[in-house]
Amino acid sequence: MYSLLVSTLFIVAMGYLLNNAMRYFFLKIEVDEKMTFIGLLILILIGYFTTFDTTTAYGCIIGLDSLLNPNAKLTSITLSAVSFLVVLFAFLVKNKSIQLAFIIAETTFWLLKLYTYKGGYAVGYGGVPSMPILTYDLIAIAVRLYLIATLIKISTHLVLKIGIIAFLLSTLKILFFV
Repeated sequence: MYSLLVSTLFIVAMGYLLNNAMRYFFLKIEVDEKMTFIGLLILILIGYFTTFDTTTAYGCIIGLDSLLNPNAKLTSITLSAVSFLVVLFAFLVKNKSIQLAFIIAETTFWLLKLYTYKGGYAVGYGGVPSMPILTYDLIAIAVRLYLIATLIKISTHLVLKIGIIAFLLSTLKILFFV
């Protein structure tokens, strides 16, 4: 639980920094839908290449998710490709309601994958969540929720609220779906 709190606080702080400090101190960059879509696509690729997105690590069995393992590779390619293609299609479509529908569908798919397939929340001798996997998942949830919020046109001051929702979703995974 301590690692979840530290990861959440880190992500909320980074979100606040990106949302406010970059806008006021540097180039007055506003994070818009396009940047969020591109960030989510990059995040999916990072999750695929690091296997953070499709890890099945559990207990003391760590490291079987290598992309060299044919079974893990096929599953990882399939799950990541579905997410990537749905987000890419939503990015390329110009209709906001279709974009929103595809992003909600992809987020639902990703949460189902998180709760039913994904591991990494009880690893090692202590049975604790893996810090890199937990941080990746919190960032992934936060980016997806932020993208949904920007498509719905909700207030841009959602960093703290999105952090709380991401914290609750990860807590649910740790407590009930390990």
